Amino acid sequence: RIATGGLTIAYYSFGNLYREILAQQGITLEVKQSAGSVADIGMLEDSSSGVDVAFVQGGTADAAKTDDLVALASLFGSLHAKKDWSSTD
Repeated sequence: RIATGGLTIAYYSFGNLYREILAQQGITLEVKQSAGSVADIGMLEDSSSGVDVAFVQGGTADAAKTDDLVALASLFGSLHAKKDWSSTD
């Protein structure tokens, strides 16, 4: 399960794109909307939420009550990468 923010937030659309891409590989991803980044952090920290990964806006990490969370990537940077990583150049 991925927490994404609300329906009108771009992260929700990104979560659905990930769901579609992973489905092609036989992986089921449930997209869970939330009240935003702070709520997403709360769901990551709450094992009963079922959330394993979330989109979280930079600068909101102070909302975390634990040091167990890690950033996997910068969404902005990965969306704007120019290099074709599949090339050998």
